[in-house]
Amino acid sequence: MIGTIVEIVIGLVFVYVLLSLLVTQLNNIVVWATRLRANVLFVFVRDKLLQGELGTILQHPLLNLVEENGAIKRTATYIDPQAFALTLSNATVERVVRAVESRLQGVDRQQVESTGAKLLIELKDPALTIQNLQSLKTSAANLPAGGAKQAITAELDDMIRVLTEYQATPAEDKDARLALLQREVQNVNNYALRTSLSSLLETVETFDDTITRIGQWFDDRVAETSKVYSRRMAQISFILGLICAIVINADSLYIARVLWDDSELRQQIVVEATDNLSTVEELITSSEEMRAQLSATEDPAAPEQPIEAQAAQRTEELSTTLEDIEATIALIESTNLPVGWSVGNVPTDVPGFLLQMVGWVITALATTLGAPFWFDILRNLTKPR
Repeated sequence: MIGTIVEIVIGLVFVYVLLSLLVTQLNNIVVWATRLRANVLFVFVRDKLLQGELGTILQHPLLNLVEENGAIKRTATYIDPQAFALTLSNATVERVVRAVESRLQGVDRQQVESTGAKLLIELKDPALTIQNLQSLKTSAANLPAGGAKQAITAELDDMIRVLTEYQATPAEDKDARLALLQREVQNVNNYALRTSLSSLLETVETFDDTITRIGQWFDDRVAETSKVYSRRMAQISFILGLICAIVINADSLYIARVLWDDSELRQQIVVEATDNLSTVEELITSSEEMRAQLSATEDPAAPEQPIEAQAAQRTEELSTTLEDIEATIALIESTNLPVGWSVGNVPTDVPGFLLQMVGWVITALATTLGAPFWFDILRNLTKPR
């Protein structure tokens, strides 16, 4: 009795190993075709993290997330947290620089080349403080009278005011970028994002500390994409597992019934499962390595491969995955497992069909546990005792 039950379990586990392996390989095709990892990261950062606020940060050259045509890349699977923090922090000063640049476009060219150039150069100075802001204001006084001069002077006055209100140390020792960043964060409309960044900035004292803390905050938030990606893959695995179960009619309840009734078939499947352990292990190793390769994080700031090399790599990934799928299907067809469609296993009434659906769902749920899980069980069950 116990031996019969063990043989039935081996038969079911063998089915689950092969189906889980096939689902993993089909998952690899989905990830390869959709660049799922990159899309999950992109959508999360854009819609959940930034939520439309400060969205232009994603287009900053430092992050290298923009294609030559201006479109945001959907191939990057990793964003360096320090690069993001530096981009976010510098964006405030850069906004001021752009505002001054736009104002200078209407000023006499000779004045731009002297006073205007000095303004832009010193605004981009990493050590921007009240002292040199006052110096910039003196330089701006040399601009021709008009709207541009007034606007630039007003912008500098606002920067000086913000920094003066913020400082807790002597003016010449305080970095204006931190104060400007705090001012910019207060303009964020989204309450959750504004509160998170404001609370973070209240605990820092230097601009370098700001970069570190924002980087940590960003890294913690982006870590959630791994959970999102895992949930998405689990959903896809279940759907693919259900499709596979229906296509090849891998009904767990029917398989268990057939194996219970046919002792000779049980023994044949036990032998087949034992004999094919090494083949299954090789296929699992190949499929899992490909899954890891396709799901690996890739820093967009790293040097890019030539287009030809990228195309060759993607072709090789697809070819390898298709070969694995072909080998897995051939292995399933070579066994005596009671799967597939025939006149004898087609339900003739509604209760029978509902029971068959339950069997398919059981099989689909089993495949979500993954081929390595079922393979370990199969190897332990088939060990000589």
